[in-house]
Amino acid sequence: MALGLSFLKAIRERGSRIPVLILTAQTDEDSVVKGLELGATDYIKKPFSMRELIARIRNSLYEPNQSEDKLRFGPLLILRASRTAHVGDIPLDLNRRELDILIHLAERGGQVVTRENLLLRLDSDGEIFDRTIDSHISHLRSRFKKAGVTSLMITSVYGIGYRLEERHV
Repeated sequence: MALGLSFLKAIRERGSRIPVLILTAQTDEDSVVKGLELGATDYIKKPFSMRELIARIRNSLYEPNQSEDKLRFGPLLILRASRTAHVGDIPLDLNRRELDILIHLAERGGQVVTRENLLLRLDSDGEIFDRTIDSHISHLRSRFKKAGVTSLMITSVYGIGYRLEERHV
């Protein structure tokens, strides 16, 4: 892996949300996808003009809504205020509970989250049972697969709960 991509991977693994623009002569689709999946904010292929570069820098730094709380885990970006999730350029079509579970898993950054913890976080009315959590996790995995997301996975930790992980393919 190139030094720049290794650095990007390392800072994203540590939870940094700093905007990262990749400026490169590598124009093949695999390189672009790899950079975005590792969490790059933008991927700019050479040659480019200074006007374009400045516009892209401004765009990556611009906060369209100051109250828009962003959560990033590797290539996953969750915008809490608009309740949307993307992996790179791929939007995820999630229902309310699925997004809530994904947010909770992403906030824990690769740590195991118990079913009980998910129940406490998601269910203030006593409407959800622990096996319902399993069903939502299954749906989340299916949505990842349907969207072609291969860089993230939700793993089961037998008898305990679940963990959101980056998959390095």
